[in-house]
Amino acid sequence: MKGAAGPHYGGTAWPTPDLGVTSAPDAELAGAMRGADLAAHEASPPLLAGSRIGYAEPPVRVAHGCHATRTAGSPARLVLFFARSVLDAGVPFAAMSLVRWAFRALRWATPRPLVRALVGAASRIGLSPGTLVRAWRERLLAAGRRTHGVVWLALLLFGGPLFRWAGRLGRSERPGRMRRSVLWRLAQVRERLRRDVLTIDRDVELPSIGPGLAGRAYRNWTTILELLDPPTWFVLDQGPRIGLVSRWTGDRPELVCELARDLAAQVYDRFELVVALDGVSALPDGIDVHGAHLVTASGAGGSLAAAWARASGDFVGVIDVADRLHPHMLLELAAAITADPAIDVVYADEDWVEAHGRCLPHLKPDHSPELQRATGYIGRPWLARRSAIEAAGGLRFEEHGTACEYDLLLRLEERGARFTHVPRVLYHWRLGDHRGPDSGRYARALSAHLARVHGGGDVEPGLAPGVLRARPHHGPDGLVSVIVPNRDQPDLLARCVASIHDRSTYPNLEVLIVENGSTDARVRELYATLEATGRARVIAVDQPTFNFSRLVNAGVAHARGDYVVLLNNDTEVRAAGWIEAMLEHARRADVGAVGARLLYPDGTLQHGGVVLGPGGLAGHVHRGIPESSSGYARRLAAVHEVSAVTAACMMVRRAIWREAGGMDETLAVAYNDVDFCLGLRARGYRIVQTPHAELVHHEHRSRGLPATPDAIDRDRREAAWVGRRWAHAIARDPYLPGDFTAAWLFCAGRENGAP
Repeated sequence: MKGAAGPHYGGTAWPTPDLGVTSAPDAELAGAMRGADLAAHEASPPLLAGSRIGYAEPPVRVAHGCHATRTAGSPARLVLFFARSVLDAGVPFAAMSLVRWAFRALRWATPRPLVRALVGAASRIGLSPGTLVRAWRERLLAAGRRTHGVVWLALLLFGGPLFRWAGRLGRSERPGRMRRSVLWRLAQVRERLRRDVLTIDRDVELPSIGPGLAGRAYRNWTTILELLDPPTWFVLDQGPRIGLVSRWTGDRPELVCELARDLAAQVYDRFELVVALDGVSALPDGIDVHGAHLVTASGAGGSLAAAWARASGDFVGVIDVADRLHPHMLLELAAAITADPAIDVVYADEDWVEAHGRCLPHLKPDHSPELQRATGYIGRPWLARRSAIEAAGGLRFEEHGTACEYDLLLRLEERGARFTHVPRVLYHWRLGDHRGPDSGRYARALSAHLARVHGGGDVEPGLAPGVLRARPHHGPDGLVSVIVPNRDQPDLLARCVASIHDRSTYPNLEVLIVENGSTDARVRELYATLEATGRARVIAVDQPTFNFSRLVNAGVAHARGDYVVLLNNDTEVRAAGWIEAMLEHARRADVGAVGARLLYPDGTLQHGGVVLGPGGLAGHVHRGIPESSSGYARRLAAVHEVSAVTAACMMVRRAIWREAGGMDETLAVAYNDVDFCLGLRARGYRIVQTPHAELVHHEHRSRGLPATPDAIDRDRREAAWVGRRWAHAIARDPYLPGDFTAAWLFCAGRENGAP
């Protein structure tokens, strides 16, 4: 069988033939589909003229029909970009060193009174040396991060020979000190790339690379991972029996042969394959699955229900004959089950295969119920305990079609099933010409889930293709108190309060301004006007030094609402319905805090959730990305769990605030919101980020960045304190894949068909 060379495992390449499989268009969600309307929605047309059971979306939206033909710019242009980026950082660093030495020499030769007089004069006209040095330092740090990104990209694009050489050393009989040195260096590369904030910082600008180069970089990266984190090799004597269910309609028999070869190559052999035949009476000749019992189920249109009834494994999963399996897929999943016998569902990461080879890795978070409802991120591969599946009602392919796996996982979650994640890419979808999941089927499954759990609800199209928004029905909500700390800044405060009242559609709210030592007479006039018109209440908190935690604690103590929203005075409400969007989640008993989507005035992203680890502590994921982008795996367009959210806009139930004791007042300025959210998570609450509450944030307009030595030292002390207190949580963010930086690097250039 002819085909382009594909991915390599253990030095053996398997072919990647052109499927030529197409599907009918999506059943588009034309507006909000609600309750009974979903039940009456006409059955969607068959999505595939072939054997597929389900679909998954790649982690970024890829332009239709350009999967294997788009190419990047010329190598000369890439080389020029790399050279310019290195010089962009190197030249300023060299200049900074010369300036530093010149300044030291001048200070040594100049009388001290004259130095003080010059510094004072410069400060009075806004040319403080500290401010200038800080601005220059920020410029250098941005250039340095950009250079780091370029170095990573160049290494992954052109470091293939080095990685293959390291692999040959690993297979030699006596690899010795050279191999250990190479692996240590590669481990340092991976760790620095994991911790580098290059992909979540607005200052980083990397070149867009096309499918060929992105695939090459990703395949080189997988070589590094196999060297540093080799697959499981131990033998499970008492591992679970696994049943795999698939479906074949008679099209392209070579696909069934390839699936049989993938199963024959599995290291773990305690499994069986059950194939539902649809329109055919037998499998192709020559099918031989190593060590497995092959059963065929036909009749009733080759229903998957018939095949499901024949699968006898302790754990059961679904695969498609069109896709490819990693040789260690079943062993890795079985090892996770053996390590924790109490789990009910285990899943792993996936990627896609095109003519260039493997591409578009989808590295997944640990169990995230909100993200699963919105996007069905679990995808493939997954195995679920057979007894749990039977208790949940089984796989309902006849009812939900290609959304049957999504529906099953929702029902398992409703019953309290325990999920675990194996952070390895073990399943390879074929990147064909299909258009992805049928939104109508997924919406019906989600609507049924809302009816079972919340007594009903609305399902609406999300902010990006492949994303749904669930809006459970609920009773009337109570008063919401919006707490705005403020000092001076009358123009910012007036704009903030006006946007709250003019653009909010929630009727039952109050605005509470926490005054902190303002000296501007215009602010006093503004306070009087706001109180006279009933648009806000003002309370005064006198404190010698600024302490954000103390201010918001005082504000919550004076609030009358059942829910409180912490809101910076340098924000503006951008879209109506922002309070309702946050209340959808804050009212749930297991949700501790809800964050909003914050944009810079230029429309780029400022906050889409706080992640742990970047820079050693915490950071804002995808900061500076255009608002039109849905981010990696559509996380910016979907409701999802995060480790923390910023207090620039955070909603909390007042009862939970009291339970947690409010914010720690030893953290006056920095990381108090991260500390508060991590404390809520330690109490068993979830932190939810919603993109449906959207505001503009003029970051640092109120207080600016810390510029004095005392302020910088305070920030360092607070960061160190939070780092020590939550070291175990910061070491691993459950909602951020460990190699997120690399994965986004491989996918960002492909988003929306970027060349």
